[in-house]
Amino acid sequence: MSWQFFGLDIDGSIAAQTRVTERLDKTINLRALERDLRLWGNERAIRKLRSALRDLRIRKDFHWLSFVGSGDFHHVTALLLEALPEEFKPLSLVLVDNHPDWTHLPPAYHCGNWVSSVLHQRWVDSVVMIGQNSDDLEARNLWFSPFEDLYAGRLKLYPYSKECIFAPLRWPRQVRAATGTERRAGGTNMFFKSVQSKGIEKVASEVAASLAGANVYISIDKDVLSTEYALTDWDQGKLSLAELAALVQKIAASCNLVGADICGEMAPQALKGPLKLIDSARLWQGQRHDWQEANALNQETNMRLLDTFTRTLEAKGEAIGSAAWLANMDGVLA
Repeated sequence: MSWQFFGLDIDGSIAAQTRVTERLDKTINLRALERDLRLWGNERAIRKLRSALRDLRIRKDFHWLSFVGSGDFHHVTALLLEALPEEFKPLSLVLVDNHPDWTHLPPAYHCGNWVSSVLHQRWVDSVVMIGQNSDDLEARNLWFSPFEDLYAGRLKLYPYSKECIFAPLRWPRQVRAATGTERRAGGTNMFFKSVQSKGIEKVASEVAASLAGANVYISIDKDVLSTEYALTDWDQGKLSLAELAALVQKIAASCNLVGADICGEMAPQALKGPLKLIDSARLWQGQRHDWQEANALNQETNMRLLDTFTRTLEAKGEAIGSAAWLANMDGVLA
C-alpha cells in the first residue's frame, strides 16, 4: 500500500508552512475557489473541486493524507470521501474535532453540516466522533442533529468532558451509541464515555478494537486542541497534542486506513460577507490572533502529526511518497 501526502492550497495557510510543504508530495493551487468554498460551497465551487479531485485520482492505488487549510473548509472532507475508489468502501469515518459538524440545516456542503451528508451515504458504515467540547452539544443546539444514527449506534460519540447530554423533547429509547439514558422533565439525558473520564488510551483502544481490520478514514480539525498547540478560526477544545498523536497512532495501527485529512489552520484573511459572518458568529468577533504566530504554531503541530502518520504507516509496511504521478497537476483548475 502506498501513500501520498499533499496540500490543498485553498486559503494560503498551508502554502506558507514551508517545512510542511517540503514534506508533501504536492501542494495543489485551489486559491481561485477560496471565496466560493469558505464556510459553505456554492454549486460552481463544488463542481470545480469535485473535478479537481477526480483528476487527482488518476492513480487509484494510492492512499491520501490531505492538508485542507482552515476549518472553514472542513466540508471538503465530504468531497475527499466521495473521491475515494470503490475498493476503499464501505468505510467508517473517525472525526476528531471540537465540533460535531452534524446539523441537518442547509446549505449543502457546509462546514457545520457535512457529517450529516456523509451519514446519508450507503457506503458509510459508521461515524465515530472524538473530543467534541463545543456548545454544539448543548440542548439548545441539538434540534437538527442526527438522532436516528445515534439511536442505531451508527454514530458514536466520545465527547472530551461532557458525559451527559440532554436531548429536549426526545423520550427514552435504546440509544446504542450511549452508555445509558434517563428520562427527565422535557426530554432525555443520554450518557456517553468521555475522553476526560476514561483517558485517551482507553478511548483509543476501544475505538481501535471496534474498527480493527475495517476500512477507516480519519479527519482531524486542530480546533480540537487547546490553544497551547494550535490557533484556529474557531473556538477550541482541550485535547493535547500528545493525546491526539496517541489516538491517531492507535486507530491507524489497527485498521485499514484508506485516507486522512487535517484542517484547522488559521486563514490568512478574515472571513468576509455579512451572511457568512453571521452564520459563523464572527460578526462581532474581536481581534484575531496574530496570523504569523498562529501559522508558525500550527506548522509545528502539523509536523508532529506528519511524523505520527509516517511512523505508524511505515511500521505497517506501507510506502510513503512518490511525487512523479503528480508532476503535471499544477494546471488542475485550468
